[in-house]
Amino acid sequence: MSVEQVSEYRWRLSPGPIDAHTHPRVFDAITSDGFVTLNEGSHGPQEGKGGLKHYTEVALRSGITVMLAMPNESVRLYDESAEERTIVLPYPIASIDRVRAMQAAISHEAVIPTGIHMGLDPETAFRDIHKTRLHSGVLEKQFTNVVDECVALKVYLAETTGGYNIALEHATGVSEIWYRSNPEKPIIFHVEGDDVATLLTNMSRLKHGKEIPIHIAHVSSRQELEAVIEAKGAGMNVTCEVTPHHLFMDDSAGTEIGGYGCMKPGLKTKADIDFIWANIDQVDIIASDCAPHRRSDKEAENPAYGVTNHTVLLPLLLGAVAEGKITMEQLYDKLCVKPRQRFNLPLEDNSSVLLSTRAKSYDAPQVQVYEEWSGARYGQNPFLKLKGHAKMVGQVLFAEGGRSSYDAYAGEKFEPSYTHLIRPKNLGFQAVRQALQKKANG
Repeated sequence: MSVEQVSEYRWRLSPGPIDAHTHPRVFDAITSDGFVTLNEGSHGPQEGKGGLKHYTEVALRSGITVMLAMPNESVRLYDESAEERTIVLPYPIASIDRVRAMQAAISHEAVIPTGIHMGLDPETAFRDIHKTRLHSGVLEKQFTNVVDECVALKVYLAETTGGYNIALEHATGVSEIWYRSNPEKPIIFHVEGDDVATLLTNMSRLKHGKEIPIHIAHVSSRQELEAVIEAKGAGMNVTCEVTPHHLFMDDSAGTEIGGYGCMKPGLKTKADIDFIWANIDQVDIIASDCAPHRRSDKEAENPAYGVTNHTVLLPLLLGAVAEGKITMEQLYDKLCVKPRQRFNLPLEDNSSVLLSTRAKSYDAPQVQVYEEWSGARYGQNPFLKLKGHAKMVGQVLFAEGGRSSYDAYAGEKFEPSYTHLIRPKNLGFQAVRQALQKKANG
């Protein structure tokens, strides 16, 4: 493993960046035949949700060599009676059957190695319609069935896309059940504001509270990061991540770009952003939370949550390096090393990324190229609507992930592979533990 400066303007990251928080919209893609005519806009009828293959192609060209997919999926079906002649139904990846469907899609569509975060379906997780009593037997079976298939459990404790959130009071019960069958795999929590501290306090009181691996997704404020720092100080097994939109966009963006700045968690103040940057050493992982939407979804009266950002992820972060907010070594650790450690993935996987830090402007040529080949099917990038909010520096010259490789300027075709499905069964947890121990011992 290394981050190596190979020339004055070029750096090689080996292994390459892993995105631990993605929303590829696997089952909600728009077909390319122009079927949904009400969403044509200026970029064509297929705008916004190109599906897993297109999502992973853009990710790879953007320098992401491995990714982990979140479970809050939906499925789009034909319905002649609907306004758009299609309807979208909830499809959380929360059972072994749905995990298998996701695995099949990855094997046949993904052009980079992709793993799955297990989800929780509130419709099956409780004994009663009011969702006050957990159905422990059902959850135990669901969690045991995916021991060899998923890398983590995602639990939503706040509203977001899909509506799969549960009450905070049930987080400890779910965690104990997961820990019994998947003790080495983290529980990822979508939790916001004061609830972060409440969650961590409640977890610390459990019998195995300090041992249960907890990961707080998309920390976005001072109070959230302070709660994580306090829990780390108390010896809890907790990590956290931050996203580029919460590092480079403050709440003033909401008035500037409207629905394109709508996300969960919402944008915070500049003071919150400054605090996160000042304590960036306490942030373990940088992840994209990249979630494509159609133009009509983002321009609706109640805009959909989500940000498209893979194409600018590395240029934004290289801009932060240029400004002295973070070192290249820290960036490498949070993009390439810590995500693999936290989710028990091999620390060496033959992937690599070559970056150039020579281009130093917001409208760097490569950023423009990104938008051209990412095309309408990847949605609208809010960062390109916010000129002046952040500096973009550099470009991805070459990326190689798994069996897929390309020259960014050659436009080679990328191919899916069965080997792109990440399964704990195939990784071998014992081998992973040995690798982690070897690293810890120097």
